[in-house]
Amino acid sequence: MCIAATFTDHFHVSNPKVSLEYLGAEGLKKQKAGDRAYPVFKLDADLRSEFSWNTKQLFVFAQIEFSSPRSPLNQMIFWNTIIQRKENAKLMISKLRPIYPFTVTDQESLLLGREFNVTVAWHVMPKVGALYKGSKTFSGFQMPEEYFEMQKDNNKNADGTVAATIPAQRAEIGSVIDGLKFRLHALLSNYFNRTGGAPTNGNSPLTLAQAQQLMLISTWAACVDSRVFRPLIEAMEAGNVDLTDEVWKDVEDDFK
Repeated sequence: MCIAATFTDHFHVSNPKVSLEYLGAEGLKKQKAGDRAYPVFKLDADLRSEFSWNTKQLFVFAQIEFSSPRSPLNQMIFWNTIIQRKENAKLMISKLRPIYPFTVTDQESLLLGREFNVTVAWHVMPKVGALYKGSKTFSGFQMPEEYFEMQKDNNKNADGTVAATIPAQRAEIGSVIDGLKFRLHALLSNYFNRTGGAPTNGNSPLTLAQAQQLMLISTWAACVDSRVFRPLIEAMEAGNVDLTDEVWKDVEDDFK
């Protein structure tokens, strides 16, 4: 059956359409850990033709790519989402920002004026059979040539470019939740692969740190789909909550 499904998918004809526009940066900071940028894009993508009778879901992501003296290729995934229904595979995002504010960082502190590409990619996950991929790369973009702080209320950046009026840390609500679900799934899969599905580490009981991590993961898993998370989502949608660097740092630290 697996072979038959893969064979039929091989003859499925798709015609994905993707366009991306760089709107500028909402901030470019120089910090001890390196340069951190907050780029903003406009994304239009129609991936509905990727769906067939055998498609379970699409994992869509966007990554920034640039070269530096120490590394010929730096790749940073700054946004992702999971699409499970064909009718939801038409994306029109007027202000696409990094989901996590720590994503676009260069430890060499060489982002000033740095040229970069953006690749929008998607993995087509079947119900049965082989996974296949698609992507489109957009080039010719450039980071600002001066450092400047986040612009929350102004419509102009320090370098004179147009800034988005919504803070960069306030991400698309659905993308945030999908991103959390994806990371939770990866962490849980990794945990059970190591433990064989039993609450032990090999032949030894879990360490306190491992038990705390599993408890933390379970708590996040419960919150993502429960009503506990709903008030925060509604507050974010109403524009009453800013996802500050400190909040996201707590989330990032939790998932390390």
